[in-house]
Amino acid sequence: MLLIAVLFVLPFSGLALDCTTLADGDYEIGCKNYATCANGQLLIHECGVGLVYNRNTHKCDDPRNVPPPCNEANHCSTQPDGRYAIVHSPVNCTSYYTCMGGRLLGVNLCTPGTVFNNLLQTCDWPDDVAPPCGTKY
Repeated sequence: MLLIAVLFVLPFSGLALDCTTLADGDYEIGCKNYATCANGQLLIHECGVGLVYNRNTHKCDDPRNVPPPCNEANHCSTQPDGRYAIVHSPVNCTSYYTCMGGRLLGVNLCTPGTVFNNLLQTCDWPDDVAPPCGTKY
């Protein structure tokens, strides 16, 4: 039970979202989650099954209506389980999505200065990654 609680808390613990210093409103924290700041208080929301957060409308929405990278959910229905670089702008390989069982599990950002390495299934230095994400030949 403790492990489940730790796994649930860890994704949000790194956010460092301090609502006492932010304007009231919604803030994107991932494709399936967003935060609302109201009167200095933080509330985390999770989008329902099949929905992702749309940063343009500030609501959970069908992935077909959502800009990259969260619209990658459409690809998971035909993808084998694994992680996949998001190659198009504006993210250009600096983030990736994870598919399992035909469903999008989430979108993750790489550490600044790195890109997703499809071969190693992790973020890596561009010099060590083959195109289209890196410069290694």
